[in-house]
Amino acid sequence: MRSGRYPAPVKLGPRITAWREADIQRLIDCGLPSTLADLTPTSIGAKGGCDD
Repeated sequence: MRSGRYPAPVKLGPRITAWREADIQRLIDCGLPSTLADLTPTSIGAKGGCDD
């Protein structure tokens, strides 16, 4: 999450964390990194699309 690859969580309460459905769908559509070496900053939630 800190690298910008994953969407930012939304805190709903002291023990409840959620993510916006559209942000998760973009992550799925753009593909998950296969290894930690594939993690690169992309600002996926801010751009609204993939880096390709």
